[in-house]
Amino acid sequence: QTDAQQAKIYYSHILSTADSVKQAIIYAQAVCGMAAISSTEGNSEKAVKELLRAQRILNGQDKEFEANIYEQIGNEYFKLGNNDKAIINYRQAFSILSKQFGNESLKALSAEENLANVYMSAEQFDKAAEIYEHSLTEKAKAKGENNPQLIDLYSNYANALYNQNK
Repeated sequence: QTDAQQAKIYYSHILSTADSVKQAIIYAQAVCGMAAISSTEGNSEKAVKELLRAQRILNGQDKEFEANIYEQIGNEYFKLGNNDKAIINYRQAFSILSKQFGNESLKALSAEENLANVYMSAEQFDKAAEIYEHSLTEKAKAKGENNPQLIDLYSNYANALYNQNK
């Protein structure tokens, strides 16, 4: 058996035993694990269905986890080339994380950067640049302007600025 097959067995075991409301979060985590395997196997459609199932199971019990699921759904739609649905899900993740942690929190900014990446892919460079600028400003305040962790963000912002003026 492969590691993925073994993981599926364990996730299935969790799914068959975690049945109370108190265990909804554990159950949703197992469903997300199954979705991660589907995604790794290249089956984004199945991953989305599993993630939507995890969302229904979670039913708003853990907002940060809910936002994470929205981000994962956005990732899968992005892989499928469905930018509109990716944008909807990344916006929802950002909204939840902003309410929970603030617009300038690193968690919310990460979700917002995913949104900017979709805008770049859709050649909506002005929207991407605006988001990258906001994220870069806030992350530079938190981490310092010369922090190596910001290299990709600087690059993305520069690319958005360059492309919007073509």
